[in-house]
Amino acid sequence: MKRSLPIFLALSMEALAFRERIARADNSTSSTQAWDLGAALNPRSLGLAGADFAAGGGTSAALGNPAALTVSRGYELELMGAWAPEAGYAQYGGAVADSVTSRVAGALAAQWTSFDTDRLQRSAIDLRGSIAYPLGDAFSVGVAGHYLRTTDRLGSGVAGGEIVSRGGDERTRIAFDAGLVFQPTPLFRVGLLARNLFVDPSFDLPRIVAGGVGVGVDGLSIESTALLNLTTSDVPRWRSATGLEWSASERYALRFGYRYDEERRTHAMGFGIAILDRSGALDAGVRRDLSGPFPATFISVGFRALMGAPSRSEGDIGSMM
Repeated sequence: MKRSLPIFLALSMEALAFRERIARADNSTSSTQAWDLGAALNPRSLGLAGADFAAGGGTSAALGNPAALTVSRGYELELMGAWAPEAGYAQYGGAVADSVTSRVAGALAAQWTSFDTDRLQRSAIDLRGSIAYPLGDAFSVGVAGHYLRTTDRLGSGVAGGEIVSRGGDERTRIAFDAGLVFQPTPLFRVGLLARNLFVDPSFDLPRIVAGGVGVGVDGLSIESTALLNLTTSDVPRWRSATGLEWSASERYALRFGYRYDEERRTHAMGFGIAILDRSGALDAGVRRDLSGPFPATFISVGFRALMGAPSRSEGDIGSMM
């Protein structure tokens, strides 16, 4: 007991020092990173380090490329939460996707986000509705409506020339997304996405174009994506990510990913796991910045319920998503 006391005191002092370093840090950069161009963070996206614009169907499509809603047939509900401690960031929400009721697939998603630091106090409500329609066997198109209300209660944060908060601002905005998926075979898929159309772009809703290519065979899928942020910097900035998902058995799947963000000058790695069951899955994902001016950690967990068996062929790239 006497020997354990100094160790306990040392660990306690280190924990307090870590908390103090976070409190004193310039949270503006990490807040901008956590906002992540307005993305809804979820376990699959974090595990793949953001490589999720082509291959993910179901609730992944509800938060990503709406055209991918048709890649599998099923009814899916997901509840999720995400956190970034360095940015005082938390996000809670859910999504539901239906691709069995009719030929037109649809989805709804809702997220509540908050930042709570000495530099920034922000909350946001994010509502999305998506529909997708298959054009034959190989093509699918989708559109999404995006309602966002943000409230900045205190302080300001400047990162890369962007004002995160000016204090006391409340804004309500509506934007639209459009996507396309091309899948000539069950093992190969290409996705294209344009985000935040028909709205004046801003820090909250930046204009984005993205594309991804996914391939899959024998329980293994790989996806590479590229994203171009057209509006929040003086020149367009790009981001690339590559992710791998391996269905190690019928009971669980593993995810790995790497991402480089030119605007934030960060390299990041992702890792995730899904515990699978015929009626649903329990997901967890982590993404950690390995370099950059203010490295941050992102964590997300979620529960997916599957109602109605998805009609996916053996080896289909979407069979693990």
